[in-house]
Amino acid sequence: MKLAKQFTNEKVADLALSLGKFLLKKQANDGSLLSKDDGTHDPWDHLEAVIGLIIAKEFDAAKLGLQWMISNQNTDGSWYNTYKKSRPVQKNKQSNHAAYLATASYYYYLATGDREYIEEIYPTIKNGFSFLRSMQGSSGAFAWSIDEEGCLADDYLIAGNSSIFKSLECLFHLA
Repeated sequence: MKLAKQFTNEKVADLALSLGKFLLKKQANDGSLLSKDDGTHDPWDHLEAVIGLIIAKEFDAAKLGLQWMISNQNTDGSWYNTYKKSRPVQKNKQSNHAAYLATASYYYYLATGDREYIEEIYPTIKNGFSFLRSMQGSSGAFAWSIDEEGCLADDYLIAGNSSIFKSLECLFHLA
């Protein structure tokens, strides 16, 4: 199937501008980016929206979203599964949530060259990977999640692990 029309640079720029406006409307004052109309979001969707803000060149808003991740990291390096108005509503913790901050931060660095900010956020990224290591099985794969009682899920998702390994690549670049 051939595309009837090719995107032009102008159309791509317009699309990025529209994306940025949409995401800015979804961002709360504390930097959280809401993914559902009920006011909830999860760290993965949040970071996807941060990347969208970076693509739209809304760097201050993207940085505010990254700051939300710093402010809401648990002491073990994780983030909860779901938040509503920045309060946790589902307290299981996903492995890919712990890794994905490296990916969004690397996007931010590539777009801005802001090395000082990467140095500021790097301890948070590193803490996320420390938590992630606690979820790694003997095969090298990472369990999907850990529940509120600290029990690891017995499933190791290919998509989640692929994302984690891509985030590891971003961590190496940032380091």
